[in-house]
Amino acid sequence: MNETRIRPGALAMLVWIGLMLTAAGAVRAQEFPSSADVTFFAPVGGGNCSFKEIPLEVSPFLRVAAVGTPLYAGSEPCGRFIEIDTTGASCAAPPCEFTGDRVVVMISDQLVSSAPDLDLSEVAFAEIAHVDEGVLHDVRWRYVPGTHLGDIELHNTEGSDPFFIHFVLKKHNLGISEVSVRDSVDPTWHVAARDSANQWSVDTGQAFQAPLSIQITDLTGRTVTAIAAVGSLAPSAVFDLGVQVGAPAVVPTGLSAAFVMALASAALGSDAIRRGRG
Repeated sequence: MNETRIRPGALAMLVWIGLMLTAAGAVRAQEFPSSADVTFFAPVGGGNCSFKEIPLEVSPFLRVAAVGTPLYAGSEPCGRFIEIDTTGASCAAPPCEFTGDRVVVMISDQLVSSAPDLDLSEVAFAEIAHVDEGVLHDVRWRYVPGTHLGDIELHNTEGSDPFFIHFVLKKHNLGISEVSVRDSVDPTWHVAARDSANQWSVDTGQAFQAPLSIQITDLTGRTVTAIAAVGSLAPSAVFDLGVQVGAPAVVPTGLSAAFVMALASAALGSDAIRRGRG
């Protein structure tokens, strides 16, 4: 029986091929699964997600959105990015004056609405339609990875102390499903609770000892850990966690069979591919 010898690094390459195919398939499957009515608001600053005003140098400056109460769901989508597409959309007073097809915004606030509507910052709205339109109907949207450069930041909030850890996470490129905290003495990970203002807190009845380690799980189930990254429990202290959440790199959805075969051939050797057996 012929034996296939996998070259050094071949296993890693095959895993990479699998991730790329999975990512490409996910992109095709997702498309634009949701639609909503879209309005705009001004000025931009603050919001229920506790991000405060987003600085000029931080993406997506002025391109933010408030989402209706059904979507806000107790702050779960805070910090997530959505891509909005006007293909097939209409407006309240035709003829509609669209200025562009798509815009990407970050969710930073809650819109008090019984419908899953979107309220864009005026800057973002103007990228897809003239502001005089006021309301757009049947606008397609989908969640997409964020555009933040660098790492997730942890901002201690007012009221934080060794007995009650209270913080906001900013600049994450995917939605966050769970956060856990561990101090420098106790090896136990304590799951944080998230409130409707997107603030995470932990209260165990005992004092935490800095530095703290933070474990973050994104909505894909991937977990990243920042070891001893939070050096102070003082209110308003800010820390770069040195980690980021994100989806696997996405390849073009038209990934050809020839390209995949070339990658596999490089990993296993062309003879093994031709034989078709291991």
